[in-house]
Amino acid sequence: MTVVDLSAAVNPHGAMDPAEAARIASHAIGVTGLVDLLIADAYGVPGPGIHELARVLRHASGIEVRGTNPAAVSTFSRWLEAIFETRQGLGRAVSRIRPWSRHYLDVWHERAGDPRFPLWFRVAALAYGGHDATGHARFKPGELGLILGTLDASTGEWRSLHKANVQRVIARAVEFGLLAPESGSLCLVVPQHAIHGGVGGNGNVVCPLHGRKGRTSKSSSDSLPPVGKSSSDLPGSRSVTYSQASDLRKRDRSLDSVLGISAPSPGRAS
Repeated sequence: MTVVDLSAAVNPHGAMDPAEAARIASHAIGVTGLVDLLIADAYGVPGPGIHELARVLRHASGIEVRGTNPAAVSTFSRWLEAIFETRQGLGRAVSRIRPWSRHYLDVWHERAGDPRFPLWFRVAALAYGGHDATGHARFKPGELGLILGTLDASTGEWRSLHKANVQRVIARAVEFGLLAPESGSLCLVVPQHAIHGGVGGNGNVVCPLHGRKGRTSKSSSDSLPPVGKSSSDLPGSRSVTYSQASDLRKRDRSLDSVLGISAPSPGRAS
């Protein structure tokens, strides 16, 4: 177990200094530039993205992060763990496929980790970079919100995107035709026309969340309601504005009742 103590990287106000954290962690792990990638992505700095981080982490036995700011260290560790574990299975498949296909996946992962792109595009990129041969890319509960979250510069804490906003981001990607309508926060589905057999997967595999082969099935627990056209984009963490403003609150209440959550204030992601 590799221990990374970031105590010295936390300033008197409790916020983590990215440059110092990168220096300490890179030295402790023994991989130059490893945590620089993580810090750059977490702080919204354009860089190589999460695929490079995952590539290196696949060779690590484990990483433990310690520090004097429990909240910052906890979110830092969870973010690291989520990306590491999500990409492990994909990494094994990628190692068996052709170089051009590996590059294809890497490019999509890079786009998914680039904060310059709007969230609806980034969530679609996660699906295109991680789907199996059925077009399904599965995630743990809360994982999409964690990956698509932002760092609170004032506290140094990583703030996950609220569940309701994750659903709206997915709905926006569906509206653009980037994801299939049966997509949800636990399983993103790439439209059939966008893939041909998938990469690194088995076409006979059945998605455990959707119950049947993914091209025609829908999940009763994680499916999305149909959405109308939006009058605005969804860059950053703004929420979707549906075409029928009078129906917005009704739709939100319906979605929240299914998810069992309380929606944040309009226009904000928490």
